[in-house]
Amino acid sequence: DAAFAEVTIENLRLLVYSLLLLYFRRLITAIMDNYYARLTQFKAKMGDGLNTTLVSVAELRTDALWLWAKASFSGVILKDAGVTRPYSQTLDSQATLI
Repeated sequence: DAAFAEVTIENLRLLVYSLLLLYFRRLITAIMDNYYARLTQFKAKMGDGLNTTLVSVAELRTDALWLWAKASFSGVILKDAGVTRPYSQTLDSQATLI
């Protein structure tokens, strides 16, 4: 009976893990679908403004100025949105320290 109980608990554990993975997969899919829908809306609202708007992302700290490049979180979002960036922020790195 002890071996049967262990198998049953393990099967239950696997079932719970499978259900959680399925839930999170659907949740992540819904989040990303919403993200891409909002990008489409943004691009439509910006229209030709995307070609004439230059966006810079900077963070001023007490010791330095950080210019966030295209590998950063904000850089990826701006790239997805089709926004033009200054040359200094189009590098493959995450940030440039000035």
